[in-house]
Amino acid sequence: MSIPDSTSFTDAPFALKALWNKFALRGELDLRYPRAIVREAYNQVVAVHLKEMRETVEAIEADIRNAETDMLASAGPPDQATCVRCGAGPLTQYLTSSHTGATYCPECAGRMEECK
Repeated sequence: MSIPDSTSFTDAPFALKALWNKFALRGELDLRYPRAIVREAYNQVVAVHLKEMRETVEAIEADIRNAETDMLASAGPPDQATCVRCGAGPLTQYLTSSHTGATYCPECAGRMEECK
């Protein structure tokens, strides 16, 4: 069995060559100049693949944040606003957390702000 660091790219596994070609056709790797040995090719393919995965995760996170924001905005205030901290209600003046959607009376919101 040969050592991966010395195996030529022409003898690389099919899956590695397929990923190399996929990324090369998209312009992320040089199709005309594959690495001379498998280890170099593998390292470049992994780097491109990890970058692609990171971008996918970031896009999913952005979609989740947007969905949460839309959900909170569409929910609006409760019919009879009640402070989640002290239970006071029904409130005519209240603050709603943009992160959680929780409703607070002005006094509790002020106390929470003082603690920060």
